[in-house]
Amino acid sequence: WMTLSAPVLLQIGALGDLAFTPGTYAYVGTAQRSRSARVRRHLRIEKPRRWHIDYLRPHVTIESVTLCTGRRDDECRLAERIMAVTGAKRGHPGFGASDCRCGGHLLFLPSDSLPRMPPEPGSHHS
Repeated sequence: WMTLSAPVLLQIGALGDLAFTPGTYAYVGTAQRSRSARVRRHLRIEKPRRWHIDYLRPHVTIESVTLCTGRRDDECRLAERIMAVTGAKRGHPGFGASDCRCGGHLLFLPSDSLPRMPPEPGSHHS
């Protein structure tokens, strides 16, 4: 779950130049070996660009990470489920899905679908 605060045009590997609209995105992926290591890698900004998300990562703020159990082929179904529940749309066809045949694993969430979270105890919000 991440937020892009300003529009950006990025060259994303073989996908080419892609324009990203400001807003909230969800990225769905699996880690076949070490899930915690993959999440730590995705959270870092400075790293070699290996996956599509690596190109977008320096431009977004990570809001939260949700971990689910499942198999490798469950990521496409999870993306579909998130779209059904939130009204999200594919961010760009094929983004994050070069190893499968679904429409993509980067989802753009409409602002009216986001749950409103109460502030953390002891935090200060204005």
